Amino acid sequence: MFPAPASFTVRSLQSSDFTINPTFDGQTVTDLLAAGSPLGIGQTGLIQVVVHVIPGAGVGPYTLSSTARGTSPAGTPVTDVSMDGDNPDPDGDSDPTNNNLPTVIELPGATPQIPTLETWGFLVLAAFLSLVVMRRLKRREERATPAA
Repeated sequence: MFPAPASFTVRSLQSSDFTINPTFDGQTVTDLLAAGSPLGIGQTGLIQVVVHVIPGAGVGPYTLSSTARGTSPAGTPVTDVSMDGDNPDPDGDSDPTNNNLPTVIELPGATPQIPTLETWGFLVLAAFLSLVVMRRLKRREERATPAA
């Protein structure tokens, strides 16, 4: 789903329309429907997948698609690549297999949290820096003083 260095985990998978595969993880187990669960010709339904994405070095854009596969009533293997949006056949030619634009997403960027120092923070920082400067000056003085 998301190329490296991005990573993801499936947080939840649910459907009131289909029997879903409880072991689906989107990486090694990619069948959404449980074994033996039919999806009839023209049947529609909803499967909700909640995914947690760790974007790695970038927030996108990511191009996402999925491939449905199955067996026709005649026993022929069939596949179809997903189409962005709600309409699987936007050109209206009654062939959704020739429509397969990926869905493009961009994740919200992370806002870096920069700590601020209020009055006490500045006082502590100033005291620490003063201590560091004083130690360096003392060491420099000790090195400059000849041994007796």
